[in-house]
Amino acid sequence: MTGKKASIILVLKTLEQYSDQENPLTQQRIIDLINQNYGIKLERKSVAASLAVLRDELDYDINKGGKGGFYLGERLFEPSEVNYLTDAIFSSKAISGNYAKDLSKKVMSVLSENYQKNYRPPYKCDQVDRSEDKEFFMTIDAITHALRHNRKIAFQYMTYDKNLNVVPRINKNGQDTMIVSPLYMVYSRGLCYLLSIPEHTKGEELKDFTPYRIDYIRNIREVPNSTRERATSLTKYKDGFDIAEFINNHIYIFGSDEKTKIKLLVKKPDAIRYLKEWFGKQVDFKTGDQMIATVKSDEQTFFFWIMQYSEHFTLLEPKSLVKKVRAAAKNILDTYK
Repeated sequence: MTGKKASIILVLKTLEQYSDQENPLTQQRIIDLINQNYGIKLERKSVAASLAVLRDELDYDINKGGKGGFYLGERLFEPSEVNYLTDAIFSSKAISGNYAKDLSKKVMSVLSENYQKNYRPPYKCDQVDRSEDKEFFMTIDAITHALRHNRKIAFQYMTYDKNLNVVPRINKNGQDTMIVSPLYMVYSRGLCYLLSIPEHTKGEELKDFTPYRIDYIRNIREVPNSTRERATSLTKYKDGFDIAEFINNHIYIFGSDEKTKIKLLVKKPDAIRYLKEWFGKQVDFKTGDQMIATVKSDEQTFFFWIMQYSEHFTLLEPKSLVKKVRAAAKNILDTYK
């Protein structure tokens, strides 16, 4: 590497690490930092030339500070974007607290040290009850590779026994290894899931996807000489499949595709936010003396949802679901008598 190229790289790295709008660096400060960190002494004219090349030829956003000095303006991510990404990392329950810290540091590295020092992660984020799975990202890499090369995958899916030991789940054939065709990785409510089609015998009807929590997957490997099936292998999706529509229609990853029109009495306007949070634009409202909301969902999934938010809504239709909720409520009352 020639001296000129080295100078440009060192000046850029120094601006990335130490400068921002509130902390511009003079040419002498840049020289001192490069000497301190890399043991290389640059002349002032070399720094000035490097700044000019970065700004005029390489289109870096090199700006002059109000009190002199230079700083790198536009970066790969803006501070607000980095804050959002790091908050999302810490909010995920799929990775351990220590890994969340390490990953957030990598994301934060695109900002100056001053911004990094001022960042405050969510309160007690490292105490969130989260997965301690150390294979999580290796599993994601393996799934991504299988998707790219259209291969099936085999793995163990972990569960608990009566002694609270983590053990592989046994499949319907009495084996502890699942073989599936991976389809999509989906992020939902702080957790990552793999949508897949399980291995089946030739001629067997494929009814639906099987979702797996990725942080419960262990010992994953590709199945040699295999070809994964696609979503259109399922009879219900033979004419096409839209993953975005699937996600919008499933407030939980687990649930049926059989949608029912569901009517709710909204007890107070503030409760609208729960409907918006879970169903987005797929909610219809009718206002008058009372506010009635209509959504479409499968009954099994919505049963759990309405049990969670029953103090905010009264279920009106369908009657079959009202009956099921009433029976569950009676059972709860009987339990706590």
